[in-house]
Amino acid sequence: MYVRNVDGRMIQMDNLVAIDESIAPPQLYRYNRFVSATVSAGLARGYTIGQGLDEMDRIAAEVLDDSFRTALSGESKEFRESSSSLMFALVLAVVLIYLVLAAQFESFKDPLVVMLTVPLAVAGALVFMFATGGTMNIFSQIGIIMLIGLVAKNGILIVEFANQKQVAGEGKGQAILDASLQRLRPILMTSFSTILGLLPLAFASGEGARSRIAMGVAVTGGMLISTIMTLYIVPAMYSYISTDHTKKRGRKGGRKTAAAAALVLALMPFGVGAQQHAPVKIYSLEECLAVGLERSYSVRIARGEERMAANNATWGNAGFLPEVGLSAGYDAAIDDSRTTPRAGAAVEEAGALTQGLSAGLDVTWMMSNGFGVQTNWKRLRELEAMGELGARIAIEDFVAALTAEYYNYIQQSIRLKNYNYAVGLSRERLRIVEARYLLGSGSRLDVLQAQVDFNADSSQLIIQRERIATSRIRLNELMACEDVDEQFGVRDSVIAIDHTLEWSELYDDMMATSAPLALARSDGRISELDLRTVKSRAYPYLSLDAGYGYNYNVYDRGGTRDRHRWGPTAGLTMGFTIFDGRRGRQIRNARIEVENARLRVSEMETALRADLATFWQAYRNNLQLLALEGENVVSARQNYEIARDRYMLGDLSGIEMREAQKSLLDADERILVAQYNTKICEISLMQISGRVSSYVE
Repeated sequence: MYVRNVDGRMIQMDNLVAIDESIAPPQLYRYNRFVSATVSAGLARGYTIGQGLDEMDRIAAEVLDDSFRTALSGESKEFRESSSSLMFALVLAVVLIYLVLAAQFESFKDPLVVMLTVPLAVAGALVFMFATGGTMNIFSQIGIIMLIGLVAKNGILIVEFANQKQVAGEGKGQAILDASLQRLRPILMTSFSTILGLLPLAFASGEGARSRIAMGVAVTGGMLISTIMTLYIVPAMYSYISTDHTKKRGRKGGRKTAAAAALVLALMPFGVGAQQHAPVKIYSLEECLAVGLERSYSVRIARGEERMAANNATWGNAGFLPEVGLSAGYDAAIDDSRTTPRAGAAVEEAGALTQGLSAGLDVTWMMSNGFGVQTNWKRLRELEAMGELGARIAIEDFVAALTAEYYNYIQQSIRLKNYNYAVGLSRERLRIVEARYLLGSGSRLDVLQAQVDFNADSSQLIIQRERIATSRIRLNELMACEDVDEQFGVRDSVIAIDHTLEWSELYDDMMATSAPLALARSDGRISELDLRTVKSRAYPYLSLDAGYGYNYNVYDRGGTRDRHRWGPTAGLTMGFTIFDGRRGRQIRNARIEVENARLRVSEMETALRADLATFWQAYRNNLQLLALEGENVVSARQNYEIARDRYMLGDLSGIEMREAQKSLLDADERILVAQYNTKICEISLMQISGRVSSYVE
């Protein structure tokens, strides 16, 4: 082969180049614009794709020089890219949650307490993955990212409620203790519901089961371990590193104080009343009384004493029935004797054995002991009646106490609504004066005064929540509930007053059916029976003794070897006491006691009439007060509406507006107090007259 040079001459090609024969592929493969060669491999059993890639990187570093580069494709490439992305997502999730919590808590310390749950969750996920033979893959990593949001809510529940407790005035230690106890149930409920919902993933089967199992095991294990550990770690760390909100509250002022108070009031339904998320029981007065009468310890004790008195009122206990006894015995005697007749020599006997066997049935009956048995029977029957009266008094006292507390709970609930309304009015006034101040038509002094009034109303609202909780606990105590802090509601929203009571009917019922008066009268009859018992000892007594016996005797010496005797016996005994040095004194004392019992009945009647008259007068006066206060409420509300309109126009000062608002609140409070006092008088009148049990019906 020739080619032409620049001079035009032909030059043989082999003078310029050398030909070398070699083998080349028919097609060159390229990857990312580089000539490439593909290496494919499968995983051995028991190894993960991550371990395989690490091993290939190690071999490439040993075999290939710097002129070679490696790259991944297919499933390996997706694994590497997703792993780096998931790690970034994990870090980003932690940072975002921390920043959101810092904004919510207004603190950089409190979110750290919440974020301590994340390492606990990751550790739990790794432990369960190791125990079940799982691997760290894309699905388990997604599960761990899910855990961050799932477990953080446990710490938020505790820390948020503890902060609210501190703002309410509790110390840090007591606040976290109360928060841990009261948030235990919602934490366990939400955590275990999540765990149970994810269990099907952990035990999945079929197509794609391995991916679902990896995610399910990671989330389930992390939730279980973090839930258990959170209950111990979060309260402990909160005590050391959390913000002291009591001091923080003391340093705040002005607008921040008002905002903090508003935040507390907004969060109060989720803090103090956190347990109300579950369905609560709704009681009417009749239902409360039915539950209380069944469970009340005092009522059950009184009914037990009533049954004991009924058990004592029997003929046998009174002495009407005879006593029957069965006896048997055996006796033996060894005697030495020496008998000297008038004529003849003395006769001596040594070791003479005499044996005897006896059995018998004995009946003893005191037929009459001076009418003492009859008197004792009447006394036992009277004691039985007194037992019934004692149980009735205990039931009436319980019904009156529970009814009064039931309406006290309604009173506190209405007062809570009034305070909520007052806070709303103060908040609206604060908004108006702030707007005026920003527009330049109001003063800073008006803003500060509005903030003070708003904070004062907010404080009253917080105190009222404590009062209604105290009334609820008292009702649970009266109903003998195991959980005295159990949440419940009542059907009634107003205090219903009975306007139909009449003096004559109440007085007649009191004299006829009053349990304390009946008990005093019964006690007088007991005194009279005691006097008759003492007097009966002066009368003759008559008793009957009867029986049937059998005797068998065996004689070792003498003319008789044995003897059998049997047959009935009977006898009457009659007598009387001629002199008893104690009877005269006892009779005199018994007569004095009878007279004292009559005086106690008179005293009880007088006291009941006085109580009935007192409560009747209070009842009538409170009915008049109700009518008057009803008119005052209407007038106060109209006055407030007029004052509000003038205040909006700028014709009324803030102090005058506050006075109009206070007049309305005072009118609402007075009519509420009058309603409750009237109801208390009504309950007392019903109890004195013996009609309080009608509330049960």
